[in-house]
Amino acid sequence: MCSPCSSRQAHSSHSSSSISCANSSSTSRRSAHHRKEDPVAAAISRIYKNGDWRSRAIYDYSHGTASCRRISSRGTRSGSSSPACERTLYTIERLRSSSEEYKTRSWRASSSPRHETSRSRTPLSPQPSTSYTTTHTLSTSPKKSTKRRQPSKGGPAHKVPRVLGHKELITFFSAHQKINNKPLDTLCSLIQNAKKNVFLKIYHISSPQILQALIEAADRVSTVVRYQQGDQVRGIFAGSAVKLNKRDSRALLHKKSAFVDYKKIFVSTGNFTDRSLTQDYNLAMLVHNAPLCAQVASSTHATTVVGNQTITYCPINQQSGGKPLQPILSSIAKAKHTIRIAMYIFSHQRILKAVGAAARRGVDVQIVIDPREKRNTFKIVEENNLPLTIRECARGGILHTKMCCIDNRTLIIGSPNWTKCGLSRNLEDLFVIQNLTELQLQSLRELWRAIQESSEPLTKESSLLPPRTLKQIKDEEEDPMCDPGEGTSSTR
Repeated sequence: MCSPCSSRQAHSSHSSSSISCANSSSTSRRSAHHRKEDPVAAAISRIYKNGDWRSRAIYDYSHGTASCRRISSRGTRSGSSSPACERTLYTIERLRSSSEEYKTRSWRASSSPRHETSRSRTPLSPQPSTSYTTTHTLSTSPKKSTKRRQPSKGGPAHKVPRVLGHKELITFFSAHQKINNKPLDTLCSLIQNAKKNVFLKIYHISSPQILQALIEAADRVSTVVRYQQGDQVRGIFAGSAVKLNKRDSRALLHKKSAFVDYKKIFVSTGNFTDRSLTQDYNLAMLVHNAPLCAQVASSTHATTVVGNQTITYCPINQQSGGKPLQPILSSIAKAKHTIRIAMYIFSHQRILKAVGAAARRGVDVQIVIDPREKRNTFKIVEENNLPLTIRECARGGILHTKMCCIDNRTLIIGSPNWTKCGLSRNLEDLFVIQNLTELQLQSLRELWRAIQESSEPLTKESSLLPPRTLKQIKDEEEDPMCDPGEGTSSTR
């Protein structure tokens, strides 16, 4: 029979062993929980711990390679609604709801170059969670200590999401602006640096530089070209891995789009020819957004947030009816100050009447068109007694743009001419971009200034004169690889 002392010792050793086992199991559970913590949540936690939170910033996890690409501190999501995104948003709210405060730095996120809007500061009083400068905490339970944690002195932790805003997500290119004035080189660079695939939907392609880039890319990645015109292309691509798909149906493939690696879109108002991209008046844009790339490639209507901007994509075909016309009319009806239209062919009566109504209510309206179909445009304006002053491009290259800028906030751009066929029968891509950035507006101003300087007022007498021929426009001899005419308003 054991003594009371030995009994107590045995009980003590048994209790201590139980406690140690419990502690070890608790430690193992905590370590297992730590190991299972979502990497996105861990990255956001490190951002809070380092005092590096930027209010209203949109984060790109793993530099755009993960399925959940964008997460916003305000709870808005663009792109994926995966469980990882949900867990990250929960982590943000959990950190906000705890009790420890620290200094924050306010940044305004946009697709323009990153800039700091206010310096680091400590709030004088608690701020609501919807304020741009809020008091955040790090503890996850009210029972735990609220001791302030010092930010780490080292560099940023590995896998911390990159703040979008240090570069443009939507960039405009044209040969008539000071920067980003090499759309041909940009397109070739995109094709040459493709990692997964290249897909083109184009009315006419003939640029030797683009054709060579496609041949080289086809040796590494899947390369598909769907085109309407360019019979010499089949002979050039003979023996290469480029897959060609020539459209022969009645509906005209009038698109001018290139898709690279499922996440980049290059859209132009001009065809992929040397003259269109280097001499004529055209506008191209490069968009970095995987969801929008998928929607445009599949010709599916979509409204997508890119940075701080909203893009509405309207595919046009014979089944679209009058749907693509609605965003144009709606945007013109909302105009308050200015409307700037540069159009290759502009003969859609409903749009001209809507622009005339905007001019009557005091909106400053300026329209420049190419002289190819100037007679039809002038006739519609005169018959409907519209208070519009039309100008025609009289010098320089072909005015081939299809764009409309409203109040320096909204841009309507795409492949269709503003004609009945262009907005209802052809296969076209139309985009409406909201909240233009300063760099984008600068590109538009420079292009518009060049178009204005090459134009002159369209009168009844000049509307009866024949348009300039290609030989009159070009200084050099006619090149068989040049951009062909795109028909009249009855066919385009």
